[in-house]
Amino acid sequence: MGLKLYKLQACVETLQEAILAEQKGADEIELCNRLDLDGLTPDSDLVRQVLQAINIPVHVMIRPRDGGFDYTEEEVLQMELSITTFNALPIAGMVIGASKNNQIDIRLLQRLTSKIERRLIVTIHKVIDTVTDPIACIERMKADQLKVDRILTSGAASTAEQGISKLLEMKAATEGYCKIIAAGKITSDNIDQLHQHICLNLYHGRQIV
Repeated sequence: MGLKLYKLQACVETLQEAILAEQKGADEIELCNRLDLDGLTPDSDLVRQVLQAINIPVHVMIRPRDGGFDYTEEEVLQMELSITTFNALPIAGMVIGASKNNQIDIRLLQRLTSKIERRLIVTIHKVIDTVTDPIACIERMKADQLKVDRILTSGAASTAEQGISKLLEMKAATEGYCKIIAAGKITSDNIDQLHQHICLNLYHGRQIV
């Protein structure tokens, strides 16, 4: 078997989906609730069940509600409570995001990342695709030394294939800072062709395996 060119992150919302993703070759999972709403914070009991059932890394979504990403103080406290709960579990990382006035909310993200255990991988979710200028937001995150390991993005397009140009720009902008995870209708059928264009280390999808 040849060397694997990239890793696959399967987006799942149930215990059975997590088990199946591992069986089908996923390298890691992002665990969410309500994927019909683009993913919300999963129940802590589900996270524990998944951790007991599979051996690949688990990344947990921290998102208290659907809709926009401009959160009230009550919602922020809810997110912090979720972070505290998941810090105590052997997960691999957390997936967060926040925006204000069509820009990444750096202050809030600094507050949230300060609560996340340093051992955990921090991923900024597709909130980056909702801002006015993703590249400028990345430069701001770098300048403010925001603790980010990965950014999940479809290149500000409906699909990763449509966002290839922006994905390449974002890949260049994050060089030496963090990694880009491509997302957006990526499946086992189109991933090899997509990889030829953007050559990333990690791809994310609901049907990626």
